[in-house]
Amino acid sequence: MLKIYTGNRLERLLEKMDMNICSAGSGPLTKVPICIQTPGMQRWIGIKLAELTGISANLDFIFPGALMKRLAGVGAGEKAPWPEKNELVWKVYSKLNSLPSEQFYEHIRNYLEGDINGIRAYRLAGRIADVFDQYQVYRPQMVLDWLSVKPKNPPVEDNDIWQMELFRSIFPHGSGCKTTIFDKFIKNCTKGANNCPALKTPIHIFGISVLPAFFIEMLKAASQYTDIYFYLLSPTRQYWGDSKTIREKRRLEKITQKSAEELYIEEKHELLDNLGVIGRDFFDYLFGSDDSFLTEEEYFDIAKNSVLQTVQAEILDLEYGNEKPSHDNSIIINNCHNPLREMETLYDQLLELFNNDQTLRPSDILVMTTDIEKYAPYIKAVFDNPYSERERIPYSIADVSEKQTNRPAGIFLELLSTLRGDFSLADVMRILSYDLIADKFSIKRSDLSTLSTMLQNAGAMWSYGREHLRKEGLTIDDTFTWERALRRVALGLAEGSSGSIYSEAAVKNVPFSLSVQIGGLMRFADLSSKYAEQMDSEKTIPEWCALMQALADDYIKETFDNADDILHLSKCIADINTEAENGDFTEAVPAAPVLERLTESLSETRGAKGFISGRVTFCAMLPMRSIPFRVICVAGLDENTFPRQKVSLEFDLMAKSPKPGDRNNRDSDRYLFLETLISAQDTLILSYTGQSERDNAELLPSTLITELNTHLKGRFGIEDITLKQKLHSFSRDYFSNEKLFTYSSDKYNTSRAFSSEKTGHRFSTLPIEVQMPDEVSLADFENFFISPPDYFLRKVLEIRPKLRDESLPENEIMCPDPLLQYKIIDNALRERLEGKDPDNALEYLYKTAQLPPENLGRLSITETLNTSMELNRTVTETLGGTPEEQKIDSAIDGLHISGTIFGVSGNRYVYAKPASIKPKDIIRGWIRHLLLCQKASITTTLCGGGNTVEIPPADSGHLNNLVEIFKEGHKSPLRFHITDGIRELNDRVLKSSFLEDSHNSVASDYAFRICFGADTTLDRDAAEKIINPLLLTLRGAK
Repeated sequence: MLKIYTGNRLERLLEKMDMNICSAGSGPLTKVPICIQTPGMQRWIGIKLAELTGISANLDFIFPGALMKRLAGVGAGEKAPWPEKNELVWKVYSKLNSLPSEQFYEHIRNYLEGDINGIRAYRLAGRIADVFDQYQVYRPQMVLDWLSVKPKNPPVEDNDIWQMELFRSIFPHGSGCKTTIFDKFIKNCTKGANNCPALKTPIHIFGISVLPAFFIEMLKAASQYTDIYFYLLSPTRQYWGDSKTIREKRRLEKITQKSAEELYIEEKHELLDNLGVIGRDFFDYLFGSDDSFLTEEEYFDIAKNSVLQTVQAEILDLEYGNEKPSHDNSIIINNCHNPLREMETLYDQLLELFNNDQTLRPSDILVMTTDIEKYAPYIKAVFDNPYSERERIPYSIADVSEKQTNRPAGIFLELLSTLRGDFSLADVMRILSYDLIADKFSIKRSDLSTLSTMLQNAGAMWSYGREHLRKEGLTIDDTFTWERALRRVALGLAEGSSGSIYSEAAVKNVPFSLSVQIGGLMRFADLSSKYAEQMDSEKTIPEWCALMQALADDYIKETFDNADDILHLSKCIADINTEAENGDFTEAVPAAPVLERLTESLSETRGAKGFISGRVTFCAMLPMRSIPFRVICVAGLDENTFPRQKVSLEFDLMAKSPKPGDRNNRDSDRYLFLETLISAQDTLILSYTGQSERDNAELLPSTLITELNTHLKGRFGIEDITLKQKLHSFSRDYFSNEKLFTYSSDKYNTSRAFSSEKTGHRFSTLPIEVQMPDEVSLADFENFFISPPDYFLRKVLEIRPKLRDESLPENEIMCPDPLLQYKIIDNALRERLEGKDPDNALEYLYKTAQLPPENLGRLSITETLNTSMELNRTVTETLGGTPEEQKIDSAIDGLHISGTIFGVSGNRYVYAKPASIKPKDIIRGWIRHLLLCQKASITTTLCGGGNTVEIPPADSGHLNNLVEIFKEGHKSPLRFHITDGIRELNDRVLKSSFLEDSHNSVASDYAFRICFGADTTLDRDAAEKIINPLLLTLRGAK
């Protein structure tokens, strides 16, 4: 017997199923097969049956494909006589690797030509396997015709012929083809010759939205042996098999040259007609094929208490009433700037619903997203950080892929990508930042920054070594490889800080405390080199799986917390071997197809975790379709995102000749939206990204939102119900516009701060209690007078914001950058002045890969070395002797200043730099000049960039004023910067060329902005105390 229950309330249909299960008289140990379409439905049925009867046990939930397998005689846990989808891929892949020479395969051979890594053939095999799998279910007559000895309707085009021939070669004489097996089942049932064990118990099919016609025929055939019950959610109780979408009406009008009225095409309901195509075709086929079934309707009237309920009631009865409800927030549409704002807005609206309805529980709310992988981080960011604990909304995220939830799996995929890539420094450091890998090699993540800098200084850019470069067909110059870099680090570890040059240059200042981590780094690089070499060859699938399992064991540290995840990763690897074995695939292949399959496997979801757990459920669109909730929210309804666009393959014969009931993503998504519309009991909240976060430009929503808005306006006279949300949640509109709101007091205070009269910068400039230093280095003392706010943040408050791009280089040095050139000139000048050969320092730079190799490097710094020679000549001529280093050890007003000054000879000091003199150089020279004048009458010359400044002997007592200001600058930030100070007080004492430094002034000083905001006013008194003595000394010299 076949009996079909239809209704508009899934809860009532569940009661009917419970009655039928109880009346069947099966024993308590007999499993009840229930066919469902999603894991979410399984969870909902279990909970609701437990609420209804007090217990929910021994229910055998199966999906439609598994049910057909049982009807075909395959027991639970047994291997099907046909290849599963992933096994079919390997069968097709094997055939593509050895295509016959027939002409109709020519364009496939042309497409696969040059496919060195096999990925193109594997992906094509996946597409072909997908359409072949669909043909077996949606085109059974075509498949049976293909498999016959003499097809009645043989294809004539090459695009059709090669598919038939390939299909026949995979399923010779119909062996292993689902179509032939299912067809045999139907024929046996018709003959009364079926003794399948699955036909001994009633079968319940609950909440299925659509089934292929072939499956329906199998169920009708099975109903001759056992009871088959359908429990179907229907949007209407009226007949709607003849409804037409706007597109279908226009097509018929064009074909017949008649209007819809002349064709007697009656509009059922605007939304039902345009959204319900898939359901219409399903119900039409189910009820229209024959009448050998019983039907029972379970429809309930819907009270028209809101806009949402009125829409549902009118769809139910296919008639428009006289009710004209006003907009009552039962349907809410949010137009936001990005997914984060969608979640922030949703959070506030859920708080509002909880506040207005004390009976509403988190478990009554479902949030579906068009891309759960994309929205999961934003969901966590918002709902893990409530406004207060009282406003925390419990939630769970379901249906997230293994790559997102299984941390070892995600890390493993990244590791594989790194091993098969260039092995760049940035990629390696990212991999080692994961504790599961770092711990395996005894590397502390806290030392990664030091190790990274060390490797950078050693020249580790990319590639394992010379052999790897050779295989890549690149130059054999291995200067920037890991092999050479780690050799330099090892020498540095053995030597300490001397930086001697052997066949390699030892990296300077390698701390012995990092010896264990350096050893682990070397093991990591050596192991990676070996695995990379193995992954560069072809292997059989069992060999690849063994290699990947060994790789996982060698790199990922197993802990108590991740044991299950690692076990699942191992299972996914083993499953690839099983699939290939069942697909009769024995060939050796490159790594790419195997890794592609592993990525696909780990992109799937595991189990039904997170569905209906007593909290707000977040999930993708499909898992919870048609399940009723008091509040249903749908996020991500952007243009071209949902419904999904129908993209057909060129060789897809179903797309070439479509039929009612075919799988169609676009129509399926539209019907899902209709089911969502009738399943929301109280409130429906929709959101999309409809405004550009760059310029507020309008972005179009999904056509579903447009159609819903059009219907509400035409039917009820309700203008666009879309709420245009603001870019920032602290916008003043949220506290002045009755339609926009937030429950956050922090955002209210932020809005007030932005709206109120400006009260100045809020950084505290009040003096603080701080331990005054007894001593300071000369360098720190000089740095203070360049930018006292910067010194205050870094040295006093120990605030060190990272403003520079600290990304690691991924390419070898082809030309020294300006900073490196400056350092080279500076070092070469120092070497020359000390009577040493600068070539030794340059040789060290070559040997540590800080310069381009060989002649390229020498050519790039020729001009640089010439600059250092000219500067050396200027310094020696000015000094009139050999420059010496003088130690500074001065106690001034309780402050001990220590350091060294190089460039002193007799009563002269030369401050030389390989660039133009800037204000910061002038203050450094002035401070050093005063310190030297404590012991002797010194004349100081600042030279650089072809210009000089000469400072005559001065009173060292000026240091007392500087020390006093230095101490004051420890209590609160001082409004001073040397560049702006000298420019303001100069009065034509210094050349204008000495006054500019665009990279070092108040305008570019982040510390000054942090301390004083946009106010760039200097402390005039402090500036005069610091600068005027210098200017007076220089003016006196003139």
